[in-house]
Amino acid sequence: MKKITFTSMLLFMSCFICLATTHIVDSHYPRPAGVFATIQLAYDAASIGDTILISPALGQYDGIALTKRVHIVGTGWADPSGSVPHTKTSGFTFNAGSQGSSISGLEINGMIQISTDSITVKRNKLLYIYVGASSTNIVIVQNFIIANRQMGYWYDGSIIAIWENTEVFISNNIIINTGNVNQNHGIYTSFPTNVIVCNNVLRAEESTINIGMSGGNYSPHSVFNNIIVWGGGTSGVSTAFSVNNHNIGNSTQFAAINNNQQNVDMSTVFVDATNYNYHLKEGSPAIGAGLDGTDCGIYGGPFPFVDNGRTW
Repeated sequence: MKKITFTSMLLFMSCFICLATTHIVDSHYPRPAGVFATIQLAYDAASIGDTILISPALGQYDGIALTKRVHIVGTGWADPSGSVPHTKTSGFTFNAGSQGSSISGLEINGMIQISTDSITVKRNKLLYIYVGASSTNIVIVQNFIIANRQMGYWYDGSIIAIWENTEVFISNNIIINTGNVNQNHGIYTSFPTNVIVCNNVLRAEESTINIGMSGGNYSPHSVFNNIIVWGGGTSGVSTAFSVNNHNIGNSTQFAAINNNQQNVDMSTVFVDATNYNYHLKEGSPAIGAGLDGTDCGIYGGPFPFVDNGRTW
């Protein structure tokens, strides 16, 4: 049997990503003609709608600021084997003009900052996400987001910080703030926002999910099928309406209404939560406990988590 190399795999992937041009980035030297050493060089050569495919490397690529629509794709955020690395970068900024862009399959050692509409962040391992005011149609799905965020302002202490007048869909992510003092958060929003938070696994010391309110009026939101493994209350999440339903908490983060479960022993839920293995164990109380009979947690619902962020 022939051995499949990463070069051949990247070429195979490029055939299926889209009909637009695919630009390959590879920091190794020498490079074939037409292969770029940096993401910035590939981005400069790309046309609107093109794909930038980033090969694995021992080092880290520099992220970029985007002002046109492109799709940035890595091979996943975990090493495929002991001798083959994965794709690592620093942070990215999505500015006006980059609407419709997406980023997937990377380990991003920095921030993703979004200041425009219609951005998809999918299957990455990263530190934190900042969604600027009035950004709509933002999709954050199947990511592993983990960092120690505990600075003085809410947006500096949050894993996902969302400003006002935004529309954000947050689904099937691992969201963990490793800080162990107050003023660290999982998801925290300004107000008003329109947010859907579903099928995530979350941990944060002070507030795990905080959806901003204007006075006594709750922002439009829907929170369901989530599992909180540890952390503070769900401040700002309505406890009186069906938009907050079918969630599971290790304490009383969710009100005992609408098929929410309280004070659940997480050792009965997951295979190995200590090591971030959030597959449900046999007999888990999360099996079939979600909305419409799906599982709660990251492997339930229509967008199940993809281990290691594989993009093929």
